[in-house]
Amino acid sequence: MSDPSPTNPTKKRRFLMPQWILEANEVRKQDGMKGMIKKGGWRLIAAFFIFYLIRDTILYVIPFMLGANCLTDMFQ
Repeated sequence: MSDPSPTNPTKKRRFLMPQWILEANEVRKQDGMKGMIKKGGWRLIAAFFIFYLIRDTILYVIPFMLGANCLTDMFQ
């Protein structure tokens, strides 16, 4: 039995990754970051930006707002 490598997701996890991510990863392996940006273009940059915008909102903004709301309610 072979251990699956982290760059080759198993069939169970493959449905969690969109096809464009798998394709971009293959291009990165073959041509490097410059080739991936050349092939992906602005869509790749936009997807990267949106991913981090959503992630950071979940990690930093929502907990801060919930905490501030709870503290405001406690001291009124």
